[in-house]
Amino acid sequence: MVARTIPVGHRITEADLRGTRISADTAVETVSAAQADQVIGKVATTTLLPGMLVTPQALAPTVTPAAGEAIVGLDLTGAQLPLPADQLSPGALVQLVRTPPREGSEPVAGPDEQDSAAIVVDHAEVFSVEPAASGDSVHVSVVVDLAQAPVVLRLAAVAQVAVAVVPAGGG
Repeated sequence: MVARTIPVGHRITEADLRGTRISADTAVETVSAAQADQVIGKVATTTLLPGMLVTPQALAPTVTPAAGEAIVGLDLTGAQLPLPADQLSPGALVQLVRTPPREGSEPVAGPDEQDSAAIVVDHAEVFSVEPAASGDSVHVSVVVDLAQAPVVLRLAAVAQVAVAVVPAGGG
């Protein structure tokens, strides 16, 4: 289990972990204490808090973003996120779609200004998903090509971007 707070992107060390005994259903995926050496050196894909059980989904082999990539944050509400936040996990493939401006806001200039429902990023990977402290939105971090980051951030700043979940194969 997690011994101390581990932020997203932190490379796991032996000091971050503590062994514990649990009784769990076989459907609950955990990493056993005997497999701790397979966890050390991996990277946390979400914030891990003390006392949490370590799961394979919370770990990645490499640091993200890679060269030529950026992680951008989106605060999504309502239809901007097509499924409950707890069903969207790191590693999921998504499209980022431009949405019309909300009532009273100005559209954001960009390459797809003519088509308010254009695909802004065809293939993005979810990096993390966390409900906002206020409970009225979900913060989703996604990995995009570095060149796409400025457009995504401009749209995110005025809530003109939504997430569409796509099949694992991307098609």
